[in-house]
Amino acid sequence: MSKSKFELLITATVLSAIAPTSVIQAADTSVVKIAYTTGVMDSIVPLLADSQGIFRKHDLKATFIATRSGPEMLSAIVSGSADFADPALQIAVPAMARGAHILYLMNNYDLDYSLLARPSLQIDQRAPYPEIARALKGMRVGVTGRGGLTELFIRKIFSDAGLNPDKDMSILAVGAGLSAVGAFQNDQIDALVSLPPTDTILGDGKYQTVVSNATAQNQVFGRRFISTGVAANGDFVSANPEVTRRYCQAYKEAIDFIRMPQNREVVVNIVSAKLNLSQGSAGKVFDQYKQNFDARMTKDRWDYMKTKQPDIPAWERGVYSPCAEISVR
Repeated sequence: MSKSKFELLITATVLSAIAPTSVIQAADTSVVKIAYTTGVMDSIVPLLADSQGIFRKHDLKATFIATRSGPEMLSAIVSGSADFADPALQIAVPAMARGAHILYLMNNYDLDYSLLARPSLQIDQRAPYPEIARALKGMRVGVTGRGGLTELFIRKIFSDAGLNPDKDMSILAVGAGLSAVGAFQNDQIDALVSLPPTDTILGDGKYQTVVSNATAQNQVFGRRFISTGVAANGDFVSANPEVTRRYCQAYKEAIDFIRMPQNREVVVNIVSAKLNLSQGSAGKVFDQYKQNFDARMTKDRWDYMKTKQPDIPAWERGVYSPCAEISVR
Protein backbone atom coordinates (compact mmCIF):
# COMPACT_ATOMS: atom_id res chain seq x y z
CA MET A 1 0.00 0.00 0.00
CA SER A 2 1.50 3.36 -0.99
CA LYS A 3 1.64 6.23 1.46
CA SER A 4 -1.27 7.93 -0.28
CA LYS A 5 -3.37 4.77 -0.11
CA PHE A 6 -2.52 4.39 3.59
CA GLU A 7 -3.61 7.96 4.27
CA LEU A 8 -6.85 7.36 2.38
CA LEU A 9 -7.47 4.30 4.56
CA ILE A 10 -7.02 6.43 7.68
CA THR A 11 -9.24 9.28 6.55
CA ALA A 12 -12.04 7.59 4.61
CA THR A 13 -14.20 7.08 7.69
CA VAL A 14 -13.01 10.21 9.45
CA LEU A 15 -13.74 12.71 6.69
CA SER A 16 -17.11 11.23 5.87
CA ALA A 17 -18.13 12.39 9.36
CA ILE A 18 -17.43 16.09 8.72
CA ALA A 19 -20.69 18.00 8.61
CA PRO A 20 -21.14 20.83 6.08
CA THR A 21 -22.07 23.24 8.88
CA SER A 22 -19.32 24.79 10.97
CA VAL A 23 -19.47 25.38 14.69
CA ILE A 24 -20.43 22.58 17.05
CA GLN A 25 -21.94 23.91 20.25
CA ALA A 26 -22.20 22.01 23.54
CA ALA A 27 -25.72 22.03 24.93
CA ASP A 28 -24.30 22.34 28.44
CA THR A 29 -20.72 23.56 28.59
CA SER A 30 -20.10 21.71 31.85
CA VAL A 31 -20.74 18.39 30.06
CA VAL A 32 -17.81 16.97 28.09
CA LYS A 33 -18.06 13.99 25.76
CA ILE A 34 -14.90 11.85 25.78
CA ALA A 35 -14.10 9.08 23.31
CA TYR A 36 -11.64 6.42 24.44
CA THR A 37 -10.37 3.04 23.26
CA THR A 38 -11.33 0.11 25.44
CA GLY A 39 -8.80 -2.28 26.93
CA VAL A 40 -5.64 -0.16 26.66
CA MET A 41 -3.53 1.70 29.21
CA ASP A 42 -3.76 5.16 27.63
CA SER A 43 -7.51 5.18 28.27
CA ILE A 44 -6.93 5.18 32.02
CA VAL A 45 -6.36 8.93 32.40
CA PRO A 46 -9.89 10.25 31.72
CA LEU A 47 -11.47 7.25 33.45
CA LEU A 48 -9.40 7.94 36.55
CA ALA A 49 -10.18 11.67 36.38
CA ASP A 50 -13.85 10.76 36.45
CA SER A 51 -13.71 8.12 39.19
CA GLN A 52 -11.51 10.23 41.48
CA GLY A 53 -13.70 13.33 41.21
CA ILE A 54 -11.07 15.36 39.35
CA PHE A 55 -13.46 16.33 36.57
CA ARG A 56 -16.08 17.25 39.16
CA LYS A 57 -13.52 19.42 40.98
CA HIS A 58 -13.12 21.40 37.74
CA ASP A 59 -16.90 21.71 37.24
CA LEU A 60 -17.02 19.12 34.47
CA LYS A 61 -19.35 16.20 33.97
CA ALA A 62 -17.90 13.52 31.70
CA THR A 63 -19.81 11.22 29.40
CA PHE A 64 -17.83 8.45 27.74
CA ILE A 65 -17.94 6.97 24.26
CA ALA A 66 -16.19 3.59 23.99
CA THR A 67 -14.38 2.88 20.71
CA ARG A 68 -12.29 0.01 19.40
CA SER A 69 -9.44 1.87 17.69
CA GLY A 70 -7.71 5.18 17.08
CA PRO A 71 -9.44 5.90 13.75
CA GLU A 72 -12.81 5.33 15.46
CA MET A 73 -11.87 7.84 18.17
CA LEU A 74 -10.77 10.29 15.52
CA SER A 75 -14.09 9.99 13.71
CA ALA A 76 -15.89 10.75 16.96
CA ILE A 77 -14.16 14.08 17.56
CA VAL A 78 -14.32 15.11 13.89
CA SER A 79 -18.07 14.48 13.73
CA GLY A 80 -18.69 16.21 17.06
CA SER A 81 -20.11 13.12 18.72
CA ALA A 82 -17.14 13.54 21.08
CA ASP A 83 -15.44 16.74 22.23
CA PHE A 84 -12.17 15.15 23.36
CA ALA A 85 -10.21 11.95 22.68
CA ASP A 86 -6.60 10.76 22.64
CA PRO A 87 -5.84 9.50 19.11
CA ALA A 88 -2.30 9.08 17.83
CA LEU A 89 -1.04 12.24 16.15
CA GLN A 90 0.20 10.44 13.04
CA ILE A 91 -3.22 9.05 12.18
CA ALA A 92 -4.85 12.45 12.67
CA VAL A 93 -2.52 14.36 10.36
CA PRO A 94 -3.95 13.15 7.02
CA ALA A 95 -7.44 14.08 8.19
CA MET A 96 -6.21 17.50 9.38
CA ALA A 97 -4.57 18.08 6.00
CA ARG A 98 -7.89 17.39 4.30
CA GLY A 99 -9.82 19.88 6.38
CA ALA A 100 -10.73 18.19 9.67
CA HIS A 101 -10.64 20.79 12.45
CA ILE A 102 -8.64 18.98 15.12
CA LEU A 103 -6.47 20.58 17.78
CA TYR A 104 -3.96 18.84 20.02
CA LEU A 105 -3.99 20.01 23.61
CA MET A 106 -1.29 18.04 25.42
CA ASN A 107 0.54 14.75 25.41
CA ASN A 108 -1.09 11.76 27.07
CA TYR A 109 0.93 8.58 27.08
CA ASP A 110 4.19 7.63 25.40
CA LEU A 111 4.57 4.72 23.00
CA ASP A 112 4.07 1.35 24.71
CA TYR A 113 4.10 -0.99 21.70
CA SER A 114 6.08 -4.16 21.26
CA LEU A 115 6.03 -6.80 18.53
CA LEU A 116 5.36 -10.38 19.65
CA ALA A 117 5.45 -13.65 17.73
CA ARG A 118 4.27 -17.19 18.32
CA PRO A 119 6.94 -19.30 20.11
CA SER A 120 6.65 -21.98 17.44
CA LEU A 121 8.31 -19.62 14.92
CA GLN A 122 11.57 -19.98 16.90
CA ILE A 123 12.90 -16.59 15.85
CA ASP A 124 16.57 -16.00 16.61
CA GLN A 125 16.28 -13.27 19.22
CA ARG A 126 20.01 -12.60 19.06
CA ALA A 127 19.46 -10.87 15.70
CA PRO A 128 19.60 -7.07 15.98
CA TYR A 129 16.89 -4.65 14.95
CA PRO A 130 15.72 -4.38 12.20
CA GLU A 131 17.15 -7.62 10.79
CA ILE A 132 15.18 -9.68 13.30
CA ALA A 133 11.91 -8.62 11.65
CA ARG A 134 12.85 -10.40 8.41
CA ALA A 135 11.84 -13.65 10.10
CA LEU A 136 8.22 -12.47 9.82
CA LYS A 137 8.22 -12.26 6.02
CA GLY A 138 5.02 -13.80 4.69
CA MET A 139 3.38 -13.92 8.13
CA ARG A 140 -0.03 -12.77 9.39
CA VAL A 141 0.41 -9.76 11.68
CA GLY A 142 -2.33 -8.51 14.02
CA VAL A 143 -2.93 -4.81 14.67
CA THR A 144 -5.54 -3.08 16.80
CA GLY A 145 -7.35 -1.57 13.81
CA ARG A 146 -6.60 -0.85 10.16
CA GLY A 147 -5.36 2.66 9.51
CA GLY A 148 -4.18 3.20 13.08
CA LEU A 149 -0.79 3.72 14.69
CA THR A 150 -0.31 -0.02 15.32
CA GLU A 151 -0.42 -0.55 11.54
CA LEU A 152 1.93 2.36 10.96
CA PHE A 153 4.28 0.80 13.53
CA ILE A 154 4.49 -2.60 11.81
CA ARG A 155 4.85 -0.95 8.41
CA LYS A 156 7.81 1.07 9.70
CA ILE A 157 9.43 -2.09 11.11
CA PHE A 158 9.02 -3.99 7.84
CA SER A 159 10.36 -1.05 5.83
CA ASP A 160 13.36 -0.73 8.16
CA ALA A 161 14.04 -4.45 7.60
CA GLY A 162 14.04 -4.01 3.82
CA LEU A 163 10.69 -5.74 3.39
CA ASN A 164 7.66 -4.55 1.45
CA PRO A 165 4.81 -3.86 3.92
CA ASP A 166 2.22 -4.33 1.16
CA LYS A 167 3.52 -7.66 -0.15
CA ASP A 168 5.54 -9.34 2.58
CA MET A 169 2.86 -9.68 5.28
CA SER A 170 -0.88 -9.89 5.80
CA ILE A 171 -2.25 -7.27 8.20
CA LEU A 172 -5.31 -8.26 10.22
CA ALA A 173 -7.35 -6.10 12.62
CA VAL A 174 -7.74 -8.01 15.89
CA GLY A 175 -8.58 -5.31 18.43
CA ALA A 176 -6.78 -4.92 21.76
CA GLY A 177 -6.61 -6.75 25.07
CA LEU A 178 -8.62 -9.98 25.26
CA SER A 179 -9.65 -9.75 21.60
CA ALA A 180 -6.02 -9.63 20.47
CA VAL A 181 -5.07 -12.41 22.88
CA GLY A 182 -7.82 -14.62 21.45
CA ALA A 183 -6.60 -14.09 17.89
CA PHE A 184 -3.04 -14.92 18.94
CA GLN A 185 -3.95 -18.01 20.96
CA ASN A 186 -6.33 -19.36 18.31
CA ASP A 187 -3.70 -19.25 15.54
CA GLN A 188 -5.46 -16.52 13.59
CA ILE A 189 -2.21 -14.53 13.45
CA ASP A 190 1.50 -15.32 13.63
CA ALA A 191 2.64 -12.06 15.18
CA LEU A 192 1.01 -9.20 17.04
CA VAL A 193 1.64 -5.52 17.66
CA SER A 194 1.06 -5.65 21.40
CA LEU A 195 -0.27 -2.94 23.70
CA PRO A 196 -0.33 -3.59 27.43
CA PRO A 197 -1.86 -5.56 29.01
CA THR A 198 -1.76 -8.02 26.07
CA ASP A 199 1.65 -9.49 26.95
CA THR A 200 0.62 -9.84 30.61
CA ILE A 201 -2.61 -11.63 29.69
CA LEU A 202 -0.73 -14.00 27.37
CA GLY A 203 1.71 -14.90 30.14
CA ASP A 204 5.42 -15.65 30.21
CA GLY A 205 6.55 -18.31 27.76
CA LYS A 206 3.47 -17.92 25.55
CA TYR A 207 5.15 -15.54 23.11
CA GLN A 208 8.57 -14.38 22.00
CA THR A 209 9.51 -10.72 21.69
CA VAL A 210 10.63 -9.60 18.25
CA VAL A 211 10.76 -5.86 18.98
CA SER A 212 10.73 -4.76 22.62
CA ASN A 213 9.11 -1.55 23.86
CA ALA A 214 12.57 -0.11 24.52
CA THR A 215 13.56 -0.80 20.91
CA ALA A 216 10.25 0.66 19.71
CA GLN A 217 10.92 3.90 21.59
CA ASN A 218 14.61 4.20 20.77
CA GLN A 219 14.91 2.82 17.23
CA VAL A 220 11.54 2.51 15.54
CA PHE A 221 10.08 5.95 16.26
CA GLY A 222 12.47 7.72 18.65
CA ARG A 223 12.16 9.01 22.22
CA ARG A 224 10.55 12.33 21.31
CA PHE A 225 7.81 10.66 19.30
CA ILE A 226 4.28 11.78 20.26
CA SER A 227 2.20 8.63 20.54
CA THR A 228 -1.26 9.42 21.91
CA GLY A 229 -2.06 13.05 22.56
CA VAL A 230 -5.16 14.71 23.94
CA ALA A 231 -7.07 16.07 20.95
CA ALA A 232 -10.27 18.05 20.61
CA ASN A 233 -12.85 19.07 18.07
CA GLY A 234 -11.53 22.46 17.02
CA ASP A 235 -14.98 24.00 16.66
CA PHE A 236 -15.82 22.94 20.21
CA VAL A 237 -12.60 24.56 21.47
CA SER A 238 -13.37 27.81 19.65
CA ALA A 239 -16.90 27.91 21.08
CA ASN A 240 -15.89 26.75 24.57
CA PRO A 241 -12.38 27.94 25.48
CA GLU A 242 -13.09 28.03 29.22
CA VAL A 243 -14.45 24.47 29.26
CA THR A 244 -11.42 23.35 27.25
CA ARG A 245 -9.06 25.04 29.70
CA ARG A 246 -10.74 23.33 32.65
CA TYR A 247 -10.60 19.98 30.85
CA CYS A 248 -6.86 20.40 30.34
CA GLN A 249 -6.32 21.34 33.98
CA ALA A 250 -8.24 18.25 35.07
CA TYR A 251 -6.36 16.00 32.63
CA LYS A 252 -2.97 17.28 33.77
CA GLU A 253 -4.02 16.76 37.40
CA ALA A 254 -5.04 13.17 36.62
CA ILE A 255 -1.67 12.40 35.04
CA ASP A 256 0.13 13.94 38.02
CA PHE A 257 -2.04 11.79 40.31
CA ILE A 258 -1.05 8.64 38.39
CA ARG A 259 2.65 9.44 38.64
CA MET A 260 2.64 9.95 42.44
CA PRO A 261 3.96 6.82 44.20
CA GLN A 262 1.51 7.20 47.10
CA ASN A 263 -1.41 6.74 44.68
CA ARG A 264 -0.25 3.37 43.31
CA GLU A 265 -2.94 1.30 45.03
CA VAL A 266 -5.76 3.53 43.76
CA VAL A 267 -4.41 3.51 40.20
CA VAL A 268 -3.85 -0.25 40.20
CA ASN A 269 -7.44 -0.76 41.33
CA ILE A 270 -8.66 1.31 38.39
CA VAL A 271 -6.37 -0.52 35.94
CA SER A 272 -7.68 -3.82 37.29
CA ALA A 273 -11.32 -2.77 36.90
CA LYS A 274 -11.07 -1.04 33.53
CA LEU A 275 -8.74 -3.53 31.85
CA ASN A 276 -10.35 -6.61 33.41
CA LEU A 277 -7.16 -7.79 35.11
CA SER A 278 -6.42 -9.41 38.44
CA GLN A 279 -4.86 -7.14 41.04
CA GLY A 280 -1.50 -8.85 40.57
CA SER A 281 -1.55 -8.47 36.78
CA ALA A 282 -2.75 -4.88 37.01
CA GLY A 283 0.09 -4.05 39.39
CA LYS A 284 2.63 -5.67 37.07
CA VAL A 285 1.36 -3.74 34.03
CA PHE A 286 1.23 -0.44 35.90
CA ASP A 287 4.72 -0.79 37.36
CA GLN A 288 6.12 -1.56 33.91
CA TYR A 289 4.43 1.30 32.05
CA LYS A 290 3.68 4.02 34.63
CA GLN A 291 6.55 6.16 33.32
CA ASN A 292 4.73 6.40 29.97
CA PHE A 293 2.11 8.78 31.40
CA ASP A 294 3.45 12.21 30.44
CA ALA A 295 1.37 15.35 29.81
CA ARG A 296 4.12 17.53 28.36
CA MET A 297 3.36 18.88 24.90
CA THR A 298 6.35 20.90 23.73
CA LYS A 299 7.27 22.57 20.47
CA ASP A 300 10.48 20.54 20.45
CA ARG A 301 8.51 17.27 20.32
CA TRP A 302 6.07 18.69 17.77
CA ASP A 303 8.93 19.77 15.50
CA TYR A 304 10.49 16.32 15.91
CA MET A 305 7.25 14.80 14.64
CA LYS A 306 7.51 17.00 11.55
CA THR A 307 10.75 15.19 10.69
CA LYS A 308 8.74 11.95 10.70
CA GLN A 309 5.70 13.32 8.88
CA PRO A 310 6.33 16.63 7.06
CA ASP A 311 2.64 17.39 6.50
CA ILE A 312 2.05 17.84 10.25
CA PRO A 313 0.65 21.37 10.59
CA ALA A 314 2.66 24.16 12.16
CA TRP A 315 2.60 24.33 15.95
CA GLU A 316 0.44 27.47 15.80
CA ARG A 317 -2.26 25.70 13.74
CA GLY A 318 -2.17 22.22 15.22
CA VAL A 319 -1.75 22.89 18.96
CA TYR A 320 -4.00 24.80 21.37
CA SER A 321 -1.35 26.78 23.23
CA PRO A 322 -3.31 27.51 26.47
CA CYS A 323 -3.47 23.77 27.11
CA ALA A 324 0.12 23.15 25.98
CA GLU A 325 1.17 25.69 28.61
CA ILE A 326 -0.82 23.83 31.27
CA SER A 327 0.84 20.54 30.23
CA VAL A 328 4.35 21.66 31.22
CA ARG A 329 3.50 23.14 34.63
